[in-house]
Amino acid sequence: MGQTAAAIGGVAGGIIGDAVGLGVGAVQGDKVARAAGRQQRKQREAIDRYMVAQRQREEERIRREEQQQAEAVRMAAPTDQELAAVEAMYNQRVQAEQQLANQIQQEEKLLSEIDPVIMESAKQQHEIMKGKMAPILDPLKRKQELAEQKFEANMQRRLGSSWRTSTAGAQALMNFETQQANAMMDAQFGAMTSLRQTGATAASQRQQIKSQTQGLFGVAQKGVGTEFEARNVLSGRQLNAFTSMRPDFGIKGMSQYEMASAKLEGDEETMEILKAQNIAQTGRGAGKLFGKTSAAGGSLFGAG
Repeated sequence: MGQTAAAIGGVAGGIIGDAVGLGVGAVQGDKVARAAGRQQRKQREAIDRYMVAQRQREEERIRREEQQQAEAVRMAAPTDQELAAVEAMYNQRVQAEQQLANQIQQEEKLLSEIDPVIMESAKQQHEIMKGKMAPILDPLKRKQELAEQKFEANMQRRLGSSWRTSTAGAQALMNFETQQANAMMDAQFGAMTSLRQTGATAASQRQQIKSQTQGLFGVAQKGVGTEFEARNVLSGRQLNAFTSMRPDFGIKGMSQYEMASAKLEGDEETMEILKAQNIAQTGRGAGKLFGKTSAAGGSLFGAG
């Protein structure tokens, strides 16, 4: 009878011990969890405050750097004097290009007149050197033909129709032909000299025109280079100011606190697991202790 009571008491003690242990474990686990939770909340609040403050500081830094960049670009902007100088360069370039266009048009007109003179002069010199009759000698040739007609008419009137076979006629004809030939030779020599001078003058004029065109081309080309170089300097100055003062849009000093925040989230999960384990361990320990006590009481009760 006593043993049965002891057994019943032991079972009941175990059940009651589990229940009591569960309650004690929960209370103890809650205390630990609340203490850890308070500590974690303080840590999270400190991290959150830092991250908010750091973000505000970084945003303020970016705003200052943007203002500094805008100011640097403004300071690098062309002055009124620089813009006026570039405008003057532009006007000079346009004027030089217009002068060059006019010169090219004038050159084409003059060369269309000069080049045929040079070519004709060379052609006639070539004809004279070959012993042919050049067009420049046509007036003399017509004059000599008229003179020849007058000479023959005069000789026929004086010596009759057979004047060519007479001594006087033959001598007169030889003298006349010699004079004509000498006059033609002198005319050819003079024509060669005149043609050379004409060709040389035309060639000199042609070279002068070409030189003037080349000179104006050089002025226009230099004007283009000077103007664009000035524009590149001004635009490059602004670009350098913009790029050299470009803000760093990254939020600095946040990575270690973000890592700490992530670690804290992991710690909170770990605390939930530990809380559950603590409740279970405490409950089991209290249940065992209460069960042993109940069993011992049942034994004593049975023995009595």
